[in-house]
Amino acid sequence: MPETLLHTDLLEKQFGPTHILVNCHDNRHRIVDIVNSEGVCLTHAVTWLTPIDYRSGSKFSRAALEIRAGGSLGKTFRNH
Repeated sequence: MPETLLHTDLLEKQFGPTHILVNCHDNRHRIVDIVNSEGVCLTHAVTWLTPIDYRSGSKFSRAALEIRAGGSLGKTFRNH
């Protein structure tokens, strides 16, 4: 079965390394820009969030902390 690629995987294949600039991340939504090494915005993403139990030990707690620290949603969940 072929590997499933994330949006950021495809961007990096075409444009090189990317990183996330977090414009806003609160309990309701997350607004980020995915930028290349020159700071050019490749994607502007708005994600509406639903309430999740982020307490220590919950199913999503480690991933949630990494995402709130600026991690990519897709890459973070793929790594967990």
